[in-house]
Order: sequence, then C-alpha cells, then structure tokens
Amino acid sequence: MGQDDAAAPLRYGIIGSGMMGGEHILNLNEIDDAIVAAVAEPHEGARNWTRACLGDRADTVPIFDDHATMLATADLDAVVIATANFHHIEVLRDVMAEIHRDVSEGAALSQAMAKHPKYFNNVEVSMTASAEETGNL
Repeated sequence: MGQDDAAAPLRYGIIGSGMMGGEHILNLNEIDDAIVAAVAEPHEGARNWTRACLGDRADTVPIFDDHATMLATADLDAVVIATANFHHIEVLRDVMAEIHRDVSEGAALSQAMAKHPKYFNNVEVSMTASAEETGNL
C-alpha cells in the first residue's frame, strides 16, 4: 500500500440493505475515510431504501441483485454482511469457497487468506501463519 493508497477512503460493500444494512450505510456516510462503494440487495423495496440511505451518492453507487456478482466485480476493501441472520451462511459459503479450494489443493491457510485482502488483513494473515509455523492453529 503506497502513500496515495493510505489517503484513499476504505471502500465498503454492503450485502443486504434492509434495516441493518441501511444503518451501516448511514453510519459509513458519516465516516470521512470510508465510502459505500457497492451494495448487493435482491429485493426492489430494499434497493429503494438503499438509494434513500445513500442520499446524493445514490446515482453513483452500484446496487447489485446478488452478492456473488458484487464480490466478483466491485473494487472493495471490506464487506459488511447485513442480511437476515439465516442468510449469513449462504453468503459466507460463497466468500469462503476460494479459500477452501486453495487449501484443498495444498496451500497453507495463511497463503489462501493472503490472496483475499478484501476479507483478511495483514494482521490476520500473519497471526494465522505464525500459528501454522508453531503448530498452534
């Protein structure tokens, strides 16, 4: 991460924009060094709520019909999963599929995590690598 990157706002993706997702959007709007860069919401009524929460940025933030497309195409630094609790597992399965595949093919967990800086920061990757090296994972 260069000096210019450090000054750039953290780009958030929001998965699910019902009541909790809307609250996350409103809160992120108040943080100077964070922006909502994309939203995934399958329901039109909630997408209207999303646009209201985004305010004057409503026309510039892409709103996807599904989280998989957002995760695959949006330029994000972090993701908030704000779906109904019983949907969390579906989203997490999609997010973790590549990690599972890499580890199944022989990569260390820390190596697989390092490929996904949107989801795992350097501290998490380093802690996992340390645990792997000491056998205390």
